[in-house]
Amino acid sequence: MKRASLSETMRLARRHLKNERPFEALDVLREIESRYPQNIRVDQEIKNIKKTLADSKFSRDPDASTFSTLAEKFQRGQFDDLIKMTDNLILCHPDSFLLWNIRGMILAKISKLDAAKICFEKAIEINGNYRDSLNNLGNILKKEGRLEEAIYRYDLAIQSDGNFVEAITNRATAKKSLGYLDDAVNGFMQALRINPKHTSALIGLSSVCQIRGEHLKAIDLSRRALSINESLVEAYSIIGDSLSEIGRIEEAIQFFIKVLELEPENISAASQVIHLQRKICDWRHNPELVKLSLSLQNVRKPVNPFASLSLEDNPRNQLQRSINFFEKNYQQVFSSCEKTKDKNHARIRVGYFSADFHDHATMYLMSGLLRNHNAEEFEIYCYSYGKNVSGRSREVAERHSTAFFDVHRLSNIEIVSLCRSHDLDISIDLKGFTKETRSLIFQSRLAPIQINFLGYPGSMGVEHFDYLVSDKSIIPDQYRDCYSENIIYLPHTYQPNDNLRQISDIGSKRVDFGLPKNKFVFCCFNNNYKISSDEFDIWMRILRKVSDSVFWLFRGNNLVEHNLVREAAQRGVDPSRLIFADRLPHAEHLERQKHADLFVDTFNVNAHTTASDALWAGLPVVTKQGKQFSARVASSLLYAIDLPELVTTTKGEYEDLIVELATDRVRLSEVRSKLARNRLSKPLFDTMRYTKNFENGLKLACDLYARNQKPSDIHVSDLDAI
Repeated sequence: MKRASLSETMRLARRHLKNERPFEALDVLREIESRYPQNIRVDQEIKNIKKTLADSKFSRDPDASTFSTLAEKFQRGQFDDLIKMTDNLILCHPDSFLLWNIRGMILAKISKLDAAKICFEKAIEINGNYRDSLNNLGNILKKEGRLEEAIYRYDLAIQSDGNFVEAITNRATAKKSLGYLDDAVNGFMQALRINPKHTSALIGLSSVCQIRGEHLKAIDLSRRALSINESLVEAYSIIGDSLSEIGRIEEAIQFFIKVLELEPENISAASQVIHLQRKICDWRHNPELVKLSLSLQNVRKPVNPFASLSLEDNPRNQLQRSINFFEKNYQQVFSSCEKTKDKNHARIRVGYFSADFHDHATMYLMSGLLRNHNAEEFEIYCYSYGKNVSGRSREVAERHSTAFFDVHRLSNIEIVSLCRSHDLDISIDLKGFTKETRSLIFQSRLAPIQINFLGYPGSMGVEHFDYLVSDKSIIPDQYRDCYSENIIYLPHTYQPNDNLRQISDIGSKRVDFGLPKNKFVFCCFNNNYKISSDEFDIWMRILRKVSDSVFWLFRGNNLVEHNLVREAAQRGVDPSRLIFADRLPHAEHLERQKHADLFVDTFNVNAHTTASDALWAGLPVVTKQGKQFSARVASSLLYAIDLPELVTTTKGEYEDLIVELATDRVRLSEVRSKLARNRLSKPLFDTMRYTKNFENGLKLACDLYARNQKPSDIHVSDLDAI
């Protein structure tokens, strides 16, 4: 068929318009535009027709039936049809702020956020008091991490309607994300006074209680939300998290399984189920758990990086998980300071940031470093955003820092503002992707040089961390590309240690811990989640080979004992040969290790502080060196104390060495004697030497910065530090 000429097509458009068929006229206009994109006549005709439309009766808001049709299509998810329909309607009704708002909602639904923002801004331009568009624009800004701008829009929406519960709740959620927890609580309470059954406000308030450690309150509020709507995934997740925190792990698992029933692809819930199963040493591979394990191997999914460390030994996959997790869960919420800011300090200003400035594994390691920092060259600022828990470690941090700031009640922005007022040269994150972290604040660049150190055994996968402190044992050349940061390679080991760590002198005996007097005692005091069936299979074979022996394990919860006893029996080992240890004050924990003969390590996540505890107490450690950071820590420590003979690289070597040491008492005695000699003569527990090396690494990083050079790998020479 012959295509109609331009004149014929234009006449058709005018005829449609004359017959009050504007949508058909607009369809013809689009065809003309595509055929004659640069035709002056066509451009003019289009302008005339658009002017006619704007001046016609079609410039009024659509009728109620049109809005009803739009709503029905929106509910059905017919977004392509809706976009075309609203295109046409807006040409007919260009001043309808209702239409602009609807179009923005459609575009936001299909993740075209920039286009949606334009629509909401147009609606607000037409009607500055239109609360829905103000709220919708705030939601997009919040999603983009522009939380202060979002709060401004929510404020305007609330000014327009003081009972607008959605905007009040959204504002409180943004305040919570910024760390203004008191403001968030007030907002959620205001929303609930207006509507006691507003589930988003109930869940928001529940999440604040969870952050504050008020887990029973969090559970109660989320249960209230579920009584209103039993399909609220976030409520089940909060209850699961809170139950886990108060030790009710079996119940917690069931709530995460409920999340998976509602959202089978919820990778976060899947990772929680697997992690909690590992915390209670429940390795029964039912089909559901096998499916979850396989889903977690998909490195493109944003699972919690810390929870995934124990699942596999693959540094490249762990890096990808960090990248994905950060992109999904961390938002840029405030402006970044200038990285090129000139510094002219007499001493280097170093800020340490952590929630763990108390009797915690991190501080057992860090205390000596803080105590030995050179006050003539360094100013040390500590920022504690965890709860104020008194104790020796807290006292050490407060006493040996230039300034100590308890900032746990401050918002993220307030912490950033405080730190910038101190004009730091270096900011050091001691938490990373671990519990209670506030690593988000590092996105604002608290100092020209930012370092990932000690807390998270791996890469953060983000540009704003310039350096990761490590050593060549942990990150050899073949795995260098699995870490996004530049590496400060310390000689010997990355891990600080405190050579004044106290060992109790209470004179305990084996019987005090339920240990047999004359049998060989294997032990592993690692956190239970680090143990997998792979290690346990080997340990039980070792017990069968070394008949006059027992195995001493840490009992993080009562379910651990129940499950490991069952697993031992299934492997043909008398369950009475497993003996369980509870938590003790640190000095007493170190003292009891004299009753063990050999510490045997876990694989994907080694003993870290636990390994240095054992070595400091004189207990030899056998490890299997893996690939990722967390799987190479114990070998780093053993090399630093000159006990390379205790490092193995395969499961077979690991098992053989343990059996050999357990059955050759002369050789084990030689190893113990060597450990006793090396304990205070080798680098691992030479705290002053470590501190000088660490400070040298910081000075070399500052030197690169001062010369306007980009951060790069730094190899600290031990000779430079002496």
